[in-house]
Amino acid sequence: MATLTSSSATHAADTATAQPSKARKIGLRVVLGLLTFLYFVTGAAKVVMLEFMMTNMAEINFGTVPTVIIGVIEVIAVVGLWLPRYRTLSLSVLLLIMAGAAGAHWGFGHPVGEVLPSFIVAGLTFAALWLDRGRALWDFVLRR
Repeated sequence: MATLTSSSATHAADTATAQPSKARKIGLRVVLGLLTFLYFVTGAAKVVMLEFMMTNMAEINFGTVPTVIIGVIEVIAVVGLWLPRYRTLSLSVLLLIMAGAAGAHWGFGHPVGEVLPSFIVAGLTFAALWLDRGRALWDFVLRR
């Protein structure tokens, strides 16, 4: 039994100090670049209250104030994507926002064509979280 414990402790120590591969770093930067563009454009559209965005948000019962607040959070989180210390927090917040968007559009009966982009962006956001945190993310989830 002690062998299993020391073996798993060694594995945990190895994965905590392992450096991400070059391909993983490049993949992360590509996904972060795409997410930066997507979240900044949609967040800014909410902040400046563009008509198409306000109409879209009104269809799912979001008024002006909640829409602008969500937009501000998205724009701030975009900055956090490029600050390693805040990246995990930013990605987590953006993932929650996008999961909420997907659920809201789905719940209001919007066609798949309007719901699918939210699911795709949520998937990309999760991919960035995994590329950035990898094994540490799974260790955190499984420990709980």
